[in-house]
Amino acid sequence: MTSWLASNWFALIQTAGVVGGLFYSAIALRLDARVRRTEVILALTEAHREIWERLIEQPSLVRVLDPKADLAIAPPTSTEQRFVQLVVLHLDAVRISIKEGAYHASPGMIDDLNEFLALPIPRQVAESLLPYQSHELQEFLRGVMK
Repeated sequence: MTSWLASNWFALIQTAGVVGGLFYSAIALRLDARVRRTEVILALTEAHREIWERLIEQPSLVRVLDPKADLAIAPPTSTEQRFVQLVVLHLDAVRISIKEGAYHASPGMIDDLNEFLALPIPRQVAESLLPYQSHELQEFLRGVMK
């Protein structure tokens, strides 16, 4: 054993260095993935907050959440349409993040989305946006709006 060690000590140190480097890289990669997932969560949360803050800053948007909004009398305004479009775009970002494994859906997310898209203004605006969205988002929204 000592003669083998004496003649192969350098190869043994090199192998240990390579194996140690691989372990270090694996740990660093795992930590980096956690950090990136956290960044995605923070970015999605910030975007969500910014969108819904508009309801506070622009009281005229409250009608978007009115289940009795009569669209025959007053169709959605451009501001209401823009608000719903922002929600739909945000939803697409969340959907892609979930698909890519960077974000985990909360248990009530689909129910919440279902309730939102059942409202008259969001439903009409989302339906009008469908042709301009990706095929995957179209399928997802149609599934939610059943």
